[in-house]
Amino acid sequence: MPTPTPTPSPTPTVDLDLRHSGATGIPVARYGELLELSQEVDFSENDAAALDTVQVFDIPAFFRVLGVCVQVVTEEGATGTVKVGDMDEPAAFSAAVDVNDDALPVFLDVAKSYPAGGTLILTANHALDTAVIRVTATGYRIKDAS
Repeated sequence: MPTPTPTPSPTPTVDLDLRHSGATGIPVARYGELLELSQEVDFSENDAAALDTVQVFDIPAFFRVLGVCVQVVTEEGATGTVKVGDMDEPAAFSAAVDVNDDALPVFLDVAKSYPAGGTLILTANHALDTAVIRVTATGYRIKDAS
């Protein structure tokens, strides 16, 4: 019996782009240097309907993400979760991070390489209008960009 070919996930529609609004990090890190990319997402200023996609920050070319941390700064108050992923796999790091638990950061220990670069995204699983979360990806450059 032939193996079925998986259907690729459709590219998400971008509803909010925060990539150039103060993301921290050093996108020109040299080979082997550890790098942290971080951005705060404030849904009280930019509310999201269920299934809205937020582009959080760009991931440089030749970069390997070792893990992602999601820290809830302000809880949503109502049911609220987000997917954490990229434009190719919207749930690459997690299918559901609860944005109502500010007790401890959530560490998503999923590694992924980005030879051509990428964009870290959040996809709202529920409508969000109160939560403030900080998203941080830690990784290193796997090859010099030159």
